[in-house]
Amino acid sequence: IGSRTNVAIHLVYKRDYLYPVNYLRNIALNAVSTPYVFLCDGDFLPNYNLYSLLKKAAKTLMNVPQKRALVVPAFEKLYPNMNFPSNKLSLLQQLEKKLIRSFHPLWKHGHFATNYELWEKTSDPYTVKWELYYEPYVMVKSNVVRYDQRFVGYGFNKASQIMELNAQGYEFVVLPNAFVIHIPHPPSTSRTNVELLRCVRRMFGDFIQSLIMRYGEQFLKFDTSDYSSKDQLVLGINRLFSMTKVRRPPDIGRNIDDPLKRNNGNKRKVIPKELTNDIMKDVDAANRKRRAIKKKRTVYNERKNTLIR
Repeated sequence: IGSRTNVAIHLVYKRDYLYPVNYLRNIALNAVSTPYVFLCDGDFLPNYNLYSLLKKAAKTLMNVPQKRALVVPAFEKLYPNMNFPSNKLSLLQQLEKKLIRSFHPLWKHGHFATNYELWEKTSDPYTVKWELYYEPYVMVKSNVVRYDQRFVGYGFNKASQIMELNAQGYEFVVLPNAFVIHIPHPPSTSRTNVELLRCVRRMFGDFIQSLIMRYGEQFLKFDTSDYSSKDQLVLGINRLFSMTKVRRPPDIGRNIDDPLKRNNGNKRKVIPKELTNDIMKDVDAANRKRRAIKKKRTVYNERKNTLIR
C-alpha cells in the first residue's frame, strides 16, 4: 500500500457514543472515482486474486441492462492462527476440516440466501433471490443508492441498503471463485444495548414502510413459483410492523397470493400449519413472553388487592 497514490483518508468527528457506521460508508462511497465499487466491511480479508476476479466480472457480468449486484460469499475463521486459503480449493479443504465456516451460522438470515452448498460445487456464476435480512458483500456500480445514515451502532445498517437494492429491481449474482474471510474480533458493545436495539428495530419498520411507499409492488415482487418465499416475506413484514407499532400500509400483499387472506374475509388471520420457519418461531416466543408478563402482573395485582383489603 506504500506505493499507492490513490488512498483517501477522511477524519470524521464522533458526535455521540454511537458509531456512525453508515455515515462513514457514505463518505467512502462519495469518494469513489471508479465505475464500480466493492462494498465490504473492514474486518474481512479478500482472497488474493479478488481484484482481478472483480475486474473480469465487471466486463462479463455487469455489461447488461439489468441492474446487478455481484455477491462475494463470506466466511469466518474459527482459529486465529490458521493459514489464509490461497484459492477456492484451499478454502474448501479448510471447510472440510472445520477450520472455517460460512458467515455466520448464529444469524443465518444475513448470508443464508447466498446458497453456500451450491457455491462449493459450481464453477459458474448463479443468481439467488433476495430474502428478508439478507446482507451480502457485493460489487455494484458506484452510483448505487447510499446507505441510510439513520442507522448507527449495531443492527440493520447493511441489510437496509440491500433491501433497497432489491426494491429497485437488482439481480443478485454470486461469483463462484471469489470469497472474503472474517477476522475474529470482540463483539460490538452496541449489540448489548437493549434501548438502542429497540429503537433500531422500530426504525427498520419505518424504513420498510418508506420503501413500500416509494417503490410500491416492486418491493414485494417474487417469482410466483416460489410460494414459500412469498409467505415468508409477507409474514416477516407483518411481524416487523407489529413489533414496531408502525401502521401497515393497506396495499401490502394485495396483488400477490397472500396466505393471510385465504379465510374468506374473516378478521382472524389464518397461517398455514406447514409454515414453520424462523419468523413464526420468533413470533411464538414473543407471544409466550407477553403471556408470562401478563400472568405476573395479574398475580401481582391480586396480591396487592389482598393486602389492601
